Amino acid sequence: MRLLFSVLALTITLGTFAQEEIIKPKVLGFGFDFGINRSNLYFGSEPLNGQTLTNDLGYRLGLVSELRMGRKFALLPKAELSFNAGRLESNNESFKVSPVNLELIGHLKYNFLRTPFSPYIIAGANWRLPIVNGSSDDRIPTEDKVALDAGIGLTVPIAGIRVSPELRYSFGLNDITSHLPEDIRHNNIAIVLIFCR
Repeated sequence: MRLLFSVLALTITLGTFAQEEIIKPKVLGFGFDFGINRSNLYFGSEPLNGQTLTNDLGYRLGLVSELRMGRKFALLPKAELSFNAGRLESNNESFKVSPVNLELIGHLKYNFLRTPFSPYIIAGANWRLPIVNGSSDDRIPTEDKVALDAGIGLTVPIAGIRVSPELRYSFGLNDITSHLPEDIRHNNIAIVLIFCR
């Protein structure tokens, strides 16, 4: 009887310890992400005659870190390369708009549950720096600008890694063109898969 009680107590203790190890998240994690995005270019003011904007799918990839601040809050600094497919059509000519950006992102994350498996929301600032820029026959010059991001996601622990599908929308705050009469704003929506350890 004593042996059975000892084995039962040891099993409960080890089970509780193992559960603590699984549930207890790391304070600092690193990883990467990749996904697709769709540009949502629009005119901030009345366009010039005959001008239209077209939007299409692009993709993105980047590095992610996660600094946990308790069970429910975390800070997510990210650096992503965003490849966009928006274009300006003007007088039977087509120009790329903001084709490649480096996005330096600071998201605040709120987990709805206090467990590793949790839906969450994010919000924060996004500083977009044009990488492919300058004057070109097929490209509109753009400037670095700030956007605000908001989104939702789900953290799923798989084999010691947190995998998070995330849907987010980025609201461009300013005209992205430089020294042009056009006032073009750049929003986008992205579906991203994040792997963080």
